[in-house]
Amino acid sequence: MLLSFLTERCHRRIVERFAEVVCPPEVRATHRATDVVVEVNRYLAAFPPHLGLGLRAAFWAFDSGARIYPPATGRRFVDLDDIVAARYLSTVADCPAPGLHSVVKLMRDLVAMSYYGLPAVKEELGYRPDPWIAEVSTRRLATYGEAIHLGEEAVFAGGGPRAPERPHPGQRRQRGRAHLR
Repeated sequence: MLLSFLTERCHRRIVERFAEVVCPPEVRATHRATDVVVEVNRYLAAFPPHLGLGLRAAFWAFDSGARIYPPATGRRFVDLDDIVAARYLSTVADCPAPGLHSVVKLMRDLVAMSYYGLPAVKEELGYRPDPWIAEVSTRRLATYGEAIHLGEEAVFAGGGPRAPERPHPGQRRQRGRAHLR
C-alpha cells in the first residue's frame, strides 16, 4: 500500500513536469498539470495492464535518465529548470535508437492528447464538435437514409448472410449429417 502510494506520487510528479515541458505555457499558468495527470492515468488504465505498466516504467526511466545527461548535473528530470528539461526531452526524442525515439514520442503524444482533451482547453480553442456532428448526421441521413434502412432491415430481419446450422444438443455430427444418439 505504501509502495503503491509512493509510486503514484512519483508518477504524478513526473507526468506533471513532463506536461509543463510538452504542453503550452497555459498548463502551468492555469494549474492544469494535475488535470493532465488524471487524464493520462485514465488512458493508462484503459490500456492492457502490461502496456500501462510499461509506460509508467518509461516515464520513470525518462525521469531517472536525466541524471546521466551532462547539463543536468546528476539531477532528475523533475528537478531540471525549463530550458535544460526541454533540451533533455529534445535530445532523447531525437535519439537515433528507434525504440527509445518511439517510446518518448508515445509519452509526449499521450500527455499532449490528455491536455488537449481537457474540456476547458477545448472551450478555449473553440472546439465544439457537437453542432457539426449533428449537421453531418442529418445530411448523411437525408442522403443515405434509404440505404441505411435497407441495410438494417437485411441484417436484423435475417436477410443477411446465414450462420451455419448447428446440430441440436441431443444430436451429433457424423460425416456431414446430424444423427441422433
